[in-house]
This record gives sequence, C-alpha cells and structure tokens, in this order.
Amino acid sequence: MALLALAEPFYASVSLARLQAVPDTRSQAAEWLEQHIPAGSICCNFGGWAGDVPVATVEGLWWKINHYERLWGRETLDAMRPFLLRNGPSDSFYSYAIHPGNRNYEQGSMAAVHELGCSYVVLHDHDLSYPTLDFSFAREMSSRGERLARFAQLGHAEYDPIDGYYMPIGRFAELERTGPTIEIWRLHEPEKRWNSLREVFARAYVRGAATRLGADKLNDALALVERALALDEEDADTYLISAQIFERAERDGDALIFYERALALEPERADFWRSSGEVYQRLGDAEKAQRYMDKALALESAARRAGSKVDR
Repeated sequence: MALLALAEPFYASVSLARLQAVPDTRSQAAEWLEQHIPAGSICCNFGGWAGDVPVATVEGLWWKINHYERLWGRETLDAMRPFLLRNGPSDSFYSYAIHPGNRNYEQGSMAAVHELGCSYVVLHDHDLSYPTLDFSFAREMSSRGERLARFAQLGHAEYDPIDGYYMPIGRFAELERTGPTIEIWRLHEPEKRWNSLREVFARAYVRGAATRLGADKLNDALALVERALALDEEDADTYLISAQIFERAERDGDALIFYERALALEPERADFWRSSGEVYQRLGDAEKAQRYMDKALALESAARRAGSKVDR
C-alpha cells in the first residue's frame, strides 16, 4: 500500500525531470534565431519579459557593463576593454528593442516597430497571465510581414499562476515540451545591424546613455556617448542620443551638429528631420525649420502609403 502511495509522486517527478531535460520552446526559438537571423538585427520582442528568447543582446551586455562598473569602477573596465575586444565572446549579438525603459510597448505596437527600427518581431503567448500580447496586434502581423517560424508546447498541463517560467505543476503526463508559443516574423523594414564586437560594445554604451538620459543624468549620459563614439564614429543612433543630451542641456547648436550627422547616415528617418526642424525653429531660422518639417511630413506620408500597399 505504501508503494502505491509513492507511485504517483514518483511518476510525476520522473515526468517533470524528463520535461526539464527537453529544450522548451524558448530554447528551440533561440537556436533557430541564431541560425537564421543575421547578427546585429533589431527585434521587437512583444509579449512580456518571461517569454523572451534567450539570445545574447546589447541590452544584456549593457547590464553587465553597468554592474561591473558599479563594483570595480569605469576606469578599470576602460583599461580592460582592448583585451575584451580582442578576446571577447564570438556569440551573435542582437538587440531587443523592448526593455524595462519602454515596457508600455510590450503588448505590441506597429508604431513602436517603426520608431525602434525593428526588422524582426518576436511574439510570445501562453494561457498564463504573464504574456501581455494584444491579440489585435498579433492578427495585424499577418498583413504586415512574413512569419518565419513558430514554436509551441506539445500537450496540455496545469500551471502555477505565479510561475513566470512555464513549468507545469499537474496533469502533464502527456506534455512533451514546455514553454510559451513563440512566433518570429520578418517585417518590411530596413535592416540595421552591426558586425563586430567593437560595434556591439558601442551599441551597449548607447543603450546605457539612453538610460542615463531618461534619468536626467546628463553628465553620465555624455560620458557613455563619448565611449560609444570612440568605438564607432559612424552610427546614427549614437548621434541621435548625443543630440538629445545637448538638447536637454539647452545647447541647441551642439545638438544640431549631431542631428545633421545622423541625417547624413540615415536620410530616410522622418524623426531626424522633425527634430532638426524643431531645433532650427528654436534657433530662429524659420526657413530651415519649415523645410525640415516639410521633409519629415513627406517621409511620414510615404511610409503610410507603403504600409497601405502592404495591407492590401
């Protein structure tokens, strides 16, 4: 009788161990993504933190840089950086455009896709409450892009509603794989990517500068931008953050220099033209302000027309 009482929990333990040994949908999606999506691609990761596909990202690298500098100091890391660039990881790094600083977008937003320059969208969903995906946005994807891959759990089970890791607690005898449902989409957006560890570090510093700017720590933000520029002088996002820092410091002349540099690299960015026009307006150059605003409106109108053609 005692053996019978132990049989069910023993069987459950064996089944759970078997599930833990099988790659879940996030691991499968990570392997697929690294094989098929170019390194340096910017991905809009909608649905919430729990379903993020575990690949190396510049946002994760910034977190590591920030943590190291808090413990050992920025100068120590600066001294180590040449060694790290020569001998650092050869992993494929990506960018997850949705992060703690803009979680308001995590339900899914086509405006965010355009604003953040995402070439790919990674969606995740599950019966648990953690996924926050907007179903109407998920449906919209079918007219906006091409679904490249889909990974879903096999079978059904009961889950603890406070568990963000999707491990079942009951009725999982027939479950063959755990994890949320993940879809990877390719969008009709221009691709932005980087190809070297040097550029990856530069993007990580830019991510840190944006975080510091959001906290109104202008000196820290500027110091991080300077480190990014020392690694990669030809990046529009670095110029954009630099311009925004100088705008916040009420140094419009310096801001305009960086906006113009950003426009020279990415002249199709309507937001760059609009921001430059606003600076010219503050500087009293009404003619240039109007010209730049008209260019921004023309680019935005062209983008809307292109979107309408994709919808049809």
